[in-house]
Amino acid sequence: MRRPQAALLFAIFAVLWLASDLLADHIQRATAPSPWYLGGALDLALLWTLGARWMPPIVAVQILRSLLFHRDRPGAEEFYIVASGVVALGFAIAGEALRRLGVSPAMKSARDVAVFAIVGLVAPLPIGAVWTAIGCAMGIIPWAVYGGAVGGFWTGDAVCIIAFGPMLAAGFEWIRTGRNPIDLLVGGREVTLWAIVLVIGVLAGAWIDSLVHREVIILAVAPLAWMALRGGLGAAYIGTALLDVCVLGFDFFSQRPDSLSPSTIALVQFRIIVASLTTLTIGGLATARSIQTKARAAAEVELHRLAFIDTSTNLPNRLALERWSAERGPLTDAYALSVEIDHMEQISDGLGRHSSDLVMQAVSIRLAEAIPDSAYFVHTGWNSFAAIVSGTDARATLAALAARLEKPIAIGAEEIYATLSIGVAYATAPRTADRLVRDASLARRRARSSGGARSLVYDETMTGDSDFVPLVTRLRRAYDRSEFVMYAQPIYRFASEIATPVGVELLLRWRDPDRGPLAPDSFLNVLESTSFADRVAAWVLEEAVRTARAFATDGRDLSVWMNVGPRTLNTSFVRSLDERIAAHGIDPRKLVIEVNEKIVAADREVAPALHALRERGVAVAIDDFGTGHSSLGRIRELPIDIIKLDRSLIAGLDDSERARGVVEAVFRLARELGVEALAEGIETTGELDYVVRSGCPLGQGYVLARPMPFEQLDLRPRTLDGSPVESGRSA
Repeated sequence: MRRPQAALLFAIFAVLWLASDLLADHIQRATAPSPWYLGGALDLALLWTLGARWMPPIVAVQILRSLLFHRDRPGAEEFYIVASGVVALGFAIAGEALRRLGVSPAMKSARDVAVFAIVGLVAPLPIGAVWTAIGCAMGIIPWAVYGGAVGGFWTGDAVCIIAFGPMLAAGFEWIRTGRNPIDLLVGGREVTLWAIVLVIGVLAGAWIDSLVHREVIILAVAPLAWMALRGGLGAAYIGTALLDVCVLGFDFFSQRPDSLSPSTIALVQFRIIVASLTTLTIGGLATARSIQTKARAAAEVELHRLAFIDTSTNLPNRLALERWSAERGPLTDAYALSVEIDHMEQISDGLGRHSSDLVMQAVSIRLAEAIPDSAYFVHTGWNSFAAIVSGTDARATLAALAARLEKPIAIGAEEIYATLSIGVAYATAPRTADRLVRDASLARRRARSSGGARSLVYDETMTGDSDFVPLVTRLRRAYDRSEFVMYAQPIYRFASEIATPVGVELLLRWRDPDRGPLAPDSFLNVLESTSFADRVAAWVLEEAVRTARAFATDGRDLSVWMNVGPRTLNTSFVRSLDERIAAHGIDPRKLVIEVNEKIVAADREVAPALHALRERGVAVAIDDFGTGHSSLGRIRELPIDIIKLDRSLIAGLDDSERARGVVEAVFRLARELGVEALAEGIETTGELDYVVRSGCPLGQGYVLARPMPFEQLDLRPRTLDGSPVESGRSA
């Protein structure tokens, strides 16, 4: 904090402190105990906001008060010099307690209000007891009135701490940071209107009360509560301060002070404390509700935005292309480019996934530089891109792309020369952007299959069916020859800096005799469209149930996770599951069925099957959550137990504040929905550390364990750097 701010803070603190002391001293000379004392609220607010290092100014003002107002009291200077340190230390402890309990001057919830109320009501009592004891020991205060003096100190300070403390702390915070911490949920005009109604109500009620001797000051409660309900804690701060000023102003300046009995004073103080705490609690609930609503709405907006943005490159994705195409309609005088980075799998295997991601990002930047600014440039897959460009000749763009890739890409100590397979499709007749990209992709695949590092222009001889039909035939042959195999990847629960396996996900692989093990991305979409997809799903289900039985027999407390496609998830699947559970005698709670988010969003027919699974105790997980297909409303309608965050949300946690904010929002949403979150695709220790620190209970990814054949499955616990916990070490 700069010196001018510090000087202004001290000046405001000192003036308010000395003025309130003069007022309290005036009242205390006529009535005992003093019913109104702002010093404690000022001390606590200053130390709460700025910390214990501001104890010296409090001591200085305490000493100054003795010199200005108490010179006629023998020994007052010595008493205040000694007692000031006790007061400063006591409120410093109270302020530090609030800070350590996470309560800031800009309180955000009813929980914050409750903590503040406890500290504000309790702190003045021990401080007053020690302060008064010092006065009695020094002969300033008679021991005979010790109890009354302690009570006066306690109630006088407690009233203003509860009523004025939040407003003072917010004001000090405003001066310190230059930002107003008071968040009004409605406009300032509405708060001002209700403040005027409150003042009129309090003064009118107090005046009527003084005439008829009834407690009609309760008329002020309605506008006070309405201010807090509409305006939140910010309005509650203003309302409680106005209440205190008006009530005490009327009670102690419209009447002779010596006419007020201790019971009357206590009643006034009690009314102020109860009204203030009620108001702050209502304001806390209103503010918390507003924060929760805004956070949920922001998360919905961000998740919807992420549906159309690739987080690794911040480029529009394929869904964005589809939307853009629908909005633009048929195009003429345009062409599409479909670009794929060659040999990315080899780069990933040789240098690691993180390095291959860096290569992809570097290439995306160079592509963006080469493609005309007017083009619509999208990231359609891990190593593939597309662009819609105005014009009828792609040669200049292709030349610019080649020029940008002449220089190597530096990845650590390595230099990578990237090459591209490029397909070009011209709008020789009106074509949608989506159709142009599809045609360009066919040309790009032909370029890749011809060896890569080249570009081809689409013509009518290139057809997608030429790839589809042979693949279906090969898949059917693979099923008949038992070429499909199951891999497994552990799922971990995080606790005490250890990742402990709690389940395994079964992953389908195709052991092609010519190309080796193939991941499902290369064949699963085609497989699910075939007539024998149900047979493959039945085999996967049988393997899942057998695995669960084997784990139970070995005494392993592990669940088995399996993916179910849209064609398979129906009542017939549930009946088949019942039969296998009964045949193998397993606990259905040890099975987890994963359903893709896209299926949940698009297919209303899956709901009965999901409810049937829940009735049997089988858990349901939403896979690839965050790709934008489903809404939170849809998720709430279904019996979901687990949300698996898509890898696209986890990527970028190492260095992207935006990615971290989105992931934390999803974790909060999962907690609000009463489901568990699982972060999949954790590939770096940085991502793992952030996921664990953010409170995600479950995780899965290469940094912990890769998918592997069952005979190679490693189910040892892991540390947060991915290393296995050896036997003998506590997990």
